[in-house]
Amino acid sequence: MSCLFDLPMSDTLEGYMANNEMTEITYLVPDMSCEHCTHAVSNEVSRVSGVASVDVDLQSKTVTVRGSHLDDMALRSAIDEAGYEAD
Repeated sequence: MSCLFDLPMSDTLEGYMANNEMTEITYLVPDMSCEHCTHAVSNEVSRVSGVASVDVDLQSKTVTVRGSHLDDMALRSAIDEAGYEAD
């Protein structure tokens, strides 16, 4: 059994967190207006690699995505695939 102090940095919690830093990106999606919009956008965006959570707020018409190694173009493409355009 190895001691935590003998592990390489990537095998420790600190190493994991450093290599998998969570980021947050918020998009304005002005054409969203109903629960169908919420589900369509959430479903498409949640399929993008690295996404940990998606929060759609109809009142502010925003989509907030949290995850690691997020790809802006892939996220915009997912919103587009759901039938909406991200500003």
